[in-house]
Amino acid sequence: MDSVEKMDVAALLERHWELRADSVRATPTGHTNKTYVARVDAREVVLRMSWKDKSERQVRDETTVLRHLAGAQALPAVPCLVPTRDGQACVQVHGRWLHVFDVIPGEVGEFGEAAVDARDGVYPPASDTSDAARATGVASAMHTLARLHAALAGGIATDTDDPLSWLRRRQARVADLAGPMLPSMTPQQCGFLLARIADRLSEEDAGVPGPVQWLHGDYHAGNLLYRDQHVCGILDFDDVGQGSPWVETAFALFALSRDVAREDAFVFDASVWDDGLHAYARIQPGAPIGWLRSNRGMLMHLFCADQVLIHLHAAQRGLWLPGPGMGFLGCVRQLWDARWP
Repeated sequence: MDSVEKMDVAALLERHWELRADSVRATPTGHTNKTYVARVDAREVVLRMSWKDKSERQVRDETTVLRHLAGAQALPAVPCLVPTRDGQACVQVHGRWLHVFDVIPGEVGEFGEAAVDARDGVYPPASDTSDAARATGVASAMHTLARLHAALAGGIATDTDDPLSWLRRRQARVADLAGPMLPSMTPQQCGFLLARIADRLSEEDAGVPGPVQWLHGDYHAGNLLYRDQHVCGILDFDDVGQGSPWVETAFALFALSRDVAREDAFVFDASVWDDGLHAYARIQPGAPIGWLRSNRGMLMHLFCADQVLIHLHAAQRGLWLPGPGMGFLGCVRQLWDARWP
């Protein structure tokens, strides 16, 4: 436990935001941050504590995107930053960035990649979501992603024409740190897998259709809030990046349709994937459906690479360890055994 974690969360809120908390509770630790919910009078806020030494650029990019989306039409709620006592978006304490957001009401999605997180560590997740409810939830998620992409398509300058820019940045962050100690993978295996991912990313940008724009960066049901099976909020913009919206669309479809209980290989429901793609295209008629379908194999392996990078980075920061029912080993084995398309 470092010096920030030892500090009283209520004291941090009062010192930097002039918010006097009546109560504070920790929420389940995610892959990127530690979060606490505080009640301040009749209001609830979330204090988010980043991993140590998170880059200033990542913090700045998130703030830029959230401020841009604050005025967007046709979107559900997005995180609303509560400024510090001196009007800043956040504060840095002992190498960690602290943000405060207003709580968005809703229930976290419980299908696809989000099923495990929603069960708070129960493996495998219970299957109590009907096919009809899941179909409605996936369609709403993809409608929302299409509207989010439209909102991000203009008004924020990009500084790259690389359709896989956010993936390369993620790979570089993992490569810059020492490999994590994992019970399911030796350091040599981890290094070989990271080298394979890096080689693949260096080859894969050709042929990805434009445009390049800002993206959410980690779009799945666990980062969505639902009310009556429809998305009412989008969470976790802390890893926004630039790249192809069509690649992020494919990633979202895999995240929403995957079977996280399978550890022998990456498995997804092709019918859910196709239905979700049609839902996206109803809002974004310019989406290259033919390209997405014909390149689904290549996109699946890129998605597996993305998932491996996300989880390895979390393990490097001590926020995650592999366990049964998470789907991590399924992605690893898919990459390990794959003849890349």
